[in-house]
Amino acid sequence: MSSEVTPSESCDSCGSQAFMKARRDGQILVFCGHHGREYRAALTAQGWQVVDECDQIYVRPSVPAHV
Repeated sequence: MSSEVTPSESCDSCGSQAFMKARRDGQILVFCGHHGREYRAALTAQGWQVVDECDQIYVRPSVPAHV
């Protein structure tokens, strides 16, 4: 399992594009920048490893619009 956040991953809290990933004991949580910043201190205090890629800009594959 990669520790990097991929463009196709969505925040577990709100469904927005994920930029942070937390891992502990085989469990993985992913968060958008907003929720990642909100939960980061608590996750770290509980022993989660946090990967923060908020400085990265990902573009999800576009879905053609119906005209």
